[in-house]
Order: sequence, then C-alpha cells, then structure tokens
Amino acid sequence: MNTLLPTMPLSSTASALLNTAPDTPVADPALRDACRQFEGLLTSFMFKAMRETVPDGGLFPQSQGDKIFQEMLDQQYADQMSRTHPLGLAAAMYARMSQQAKPKAGIDNQR
Repeated sequence: MNTLLPTMPLSSTASALLNTAPDTPVADPALRDACRQFEGLLTSFMFKAMRETVPDGGLFPQSQGDKIFQEMLDQQYADQMSRTHPLGLAAAMYARMSQQAKPKAGIDNQR
C-alpha cells in the first residue's frame, strides 16, 4: 500500500464502503463505482486548480504536448487517489444516495 498520503479516520459507513473490494457484494455496486468516479473527477479538478497556481517557467518552455500529458497524469493520479486514499466524499455520497434509493414501505412505486 502506498503510504505517501496521510490517512484520516473514517466513519464506520465510509470505512465499510471503502474497504470493500470491487468484487465484494454491496447494495448497489454501480452507485458505489459512480460515487468513486465522481470523487476522482472532483480530485482531478482540485489538482488542475492547484497546478494553475504554480507559475510557468523553468529551463525549457512547456509545449502543448507537455500540458496534455500533465493533465492526463493528474487525472490518473486523481483516479488512483480516489481508490486508495479517498477523501471520504464518495463514501458520504454513497451512504446518502443508497438511503434515498430504498423504496418506502407502504408506497406503491409502480407508475
């Protein structure tokens, strides 16, 4: 496991969600994956915003290819971070959305 990033204590719901392997049965695996992807997307935006604060410069000018490569690398970093060292947003979203997705007792959900 990569220990470069510090880990923070998670709630029991968050740790239960994030400690499940992709092949472990959960209430809604598609929702779990969508929440993780959304957290990865927000992390990618965060990396992009942080990168914009660093002034351009250095020994060699940055080409368009370098910029594209850096953006793709940041996306991969964000995706990997959401899987291995999540911020907890995916777990919170999953917990909230899975509660809302449960059908209410006594209500006919057919239309």
